[in-house]
Amino acid sequence: MIKTRALTAADAPAASAIHQSSFETAWTAAQLHDHIERDLCIGLFEDSSLIGFAVLSVAADQADIITIAISPARRGEKLGAHILSALHQAAKDAGVRVIFLEVAIDNTAATALYKSLGYSAIGTRPAYYKRAHGRVAARTYRKDLS
Repeated sequence: MIKTRALTAADAPAASAIHQSSFETAWTAAQLHDHIERDLCIGLFEDSSLIGFAVLSVAADQADIITIAISPARRGEKLGAHILSALHQAAKDAGVRVIFLEVAIDNTAATALYKSLGYSAIGTRPAYYKRAHGRVAARTYRKDLS
């Protein structure tokens, strides 16, 4: 059974392993621990195993999705939508009215997910992400939770 809950410091190493398998520039367990201490971090668990997570930085009634990562073995199972639904509810509970995010323009799976959940494109940031083969632009998105 898949469940969501807030991440704790004990989840930082597992979250770091998922992040490292998902991004060229990955976070360490110490960096994830810092996010867990200051941000809204929701984990997706099957039994007691972390299979994905999301980090939301909240400032008053606005928030930014900092990262979302799903274990590579579990991609394609619509788990991103599951964790985002939980993140949206946690954000609403925290008084957030608007969520923003950036996504690399070549990340078509994430773009399709965000659009399917009601995110609207609001801009582009040229050369935003640094990659091994150069830089890639990011598209910015917004979702109204009210």
